[in-house]
Amino acid sequence: MSARLHGALAALTVAALALRLPGLGQSLYGDELFSYAIVTRDGFRDVLAGVRDTENTPPAFYVLSWLCTRVSETPEAARLPSLVGGVALVPLTGLLTARAFAPAAGPIAAAIVAFSPFSIYYAAEARAYAAMAACVAGALLALLLLLERDRPGRRVAFAVLAAGAVWLHYTAVFALAAAAAWALLARPERRRAVLIAGAAAAVLYVPWLPFFGSNGLEQVIGILEPSSFGRVLSDPVRALVGHPDAGLGALPGTVALVVLAGAVAAGLAASRGRARTVPGALIVIAALATPAGIGLYSLAGSSLQLPRNLSASIPALAALTGALVVAIPGRRTRAAAALAVVAVLAVAGVRSTTEAFRRPPLGEAAAFLDARAQPGEPVVEALIFPAGPPLDQGLKLNLERPHPILDASRPTDRAWDAGLRAGRVWVVRPDRTLAPARGRLTDPRFVEAERRRFDGLIGIEVIGYEPR
Repeated sequence: MSARLHGALAALTVAALALRLPGLGQSLYGDELFSYAIVTRDGFRDVLAGVRDTENTPPAFYVLSWLCTRVSETPEAARLPSLVGGVALVPLTGLLTARAFAPAAGPIAAAIVAFSPFSIYYAAEARAYAAMAACVAGALLALLLLLERDRPGRRVAFAVLAAGAVWLHYTAVFALAAAAAWALLARPERRRAVLIAGAAAAVLYVPWLPFFGSNGLEQVIGILEPSSFGRVLSDPVRALVGHPDAGLGALPGTVALVVLAGAVAAGLAASRGRARTVPGALIVIAALATPAGIGLYSLAGSSLQLPRNLSASIPALAALTGALVVAIPGRRTRAAAALAVVAVLAVAGVRSTTEAFRRPPLGEAAAFLDARAQPGEPVVEALIFPAGPPLDQGLKLNLERPHPILDASRPTDRAWDAGLRAGRVWVVRPDRTLAPARGRLTDPRFVEAERRRFDGLIGIEVIGYEPR
């Protein structure tokens, strides 16, 4: 492949790293607290036990994250495997696209991933999605290379990367199994090589099979975000260019969606909706396999319909989009469409790193409490997720001084009574929660003394109350 392609991918990789680094220092939030509770256990066996007890995913991400927290004790170290995977996803997607379609499509697909708010977010998330997507991209690239020419190294690469992807997250199996099945049918002369590589991947996964199972926690997805036909259509778009906690109208925004839809429609019209090569058809199948697999599984059992569970299809979706853009007829029209797609997504990617779209700023709220709250003054925390540990640890992880904290998912009378003696009660309140607080967030015996707000996609207010 040309030096121009490699140069473009290198530049986009640097841009991707720059966009992902700010999220690394944000406060741990939501499901990341489950990850942190697991990876901060003492030993390897304790980590595996934590995965079996509290997760419905394989252990590879937690082991990698545990190793990172051995090097650095900061909570954000748990995100390092995601950062590496999220940055690596950019050049891997570009190379995959160039190999499957055309060199000109590679930088467009890589740019889509580099500037996608969704990919930026999960590259700084202590969960397996970004690392898994990178392994899927690498496995698909290795499979395409194997179909071109059978070499032992290509068999090994596919086996290791495919097994690694499923060791990171079960949902990787949909895209990889569908792609391998298509390769067996479409290229009979490579059938033996693909079968050997696939069997090797399966053997590499055998050690986890005795622990494979479900603890029933996946039922929470169906409760919090029930399946719907509209989400079947919107979730793949959100996984490709959206944001996990904001609507598509907010990120990438209406203008970006119109530009992207117009470019895709023009490319579809020019290509007549057909993949003209075996590699191209393989990418189409990999792009559709995860949404289809998740949908069928959700119909048969507990719902898994979440945008993040479509992460395994992100490389193929980006590759397909890049290929459609370069299929637009007319050199100038094609160049204008490519520039417009990249430009609107670059704007969305930069916006996703701003204060308005960051995770709840629990670190800033904690720093304010450390500076203003006196020893013994109680803190009432109205949790974003009204549940027990580890979801009630978000604020505590960021505090440097000890403060008596009571969460508002339980009665808080004790905090207000203690405040009469201590002189002040502090309330930490997000502007959005999943359930109303059971404990009281105000008390008639107190009057508000000061208030500070910290903005984010979910903003945090810290309010100090003094006795009347």
